[in-house]
Amino acid sequence: MPAYFPEGNTGKPGDDDKRLLHKWAAVLYAVHGDKGPAYFPEGSEPKPGDTEDRLREKINALRTA
Repeated sequence: MPAYFPEGNTGKPGDDDKRLLHKWAAVLYAVHGDKGPAYFPEGSEPKPGDTEDRLREKINALRTA
């Protein structure tokens, strides 16, 4: 889970879309685990440099777990 949010992975009213996507992806990653390089070369863990589109792809892969 990304440790770069001081408030954890709980959505807050001031969060922008990308921050919420990171948090959602982190929660799904914690529940379903890594989907590995079959989906993404770096695995399905959300990374700080992920774009919104990349995070959406990771979320969709994790939701179909």
